[in-house]
Amino acid sequence: MKSLKGRLDVEYSNLTEHKFQMEGTVQDLSSIGRTLYQVDLTATHPASRLDLGARGTVSIRPAEYQARGDATYKRSFLGLQNGHILAKVDANAKLFNLEVSR
Repeated sequence: MKSLKGRLDVEYSNLTEHKFQMEGTVQDLSSIGRTLYQVDLTATHPASRLDLGARGTVSIRPAEYQARGDATYKRSFLGLQNGHILAKVDANAKLFNLEVSR
């Protein structure tokens, strides 16, 4: 299994609560005949009480593509929000499906 990890820290003040941090991981879970990536992302910013978490997958098969994801988001002025997205493309059948929910 191959993976790519990254982290971004933005320190724009001497105050620790003014530090923005984002981390992410992409894992290659592919097998023969199917390309599959799993993506995880988190972000925090204590000053605005930002808390973001997202996880999703991208799947590719011959003429079929799918992206699926779930996320949570919270800020000081906004309570916890949840969301889900599912997008599918079937090139052979010429179909596109998109589902979004909160």
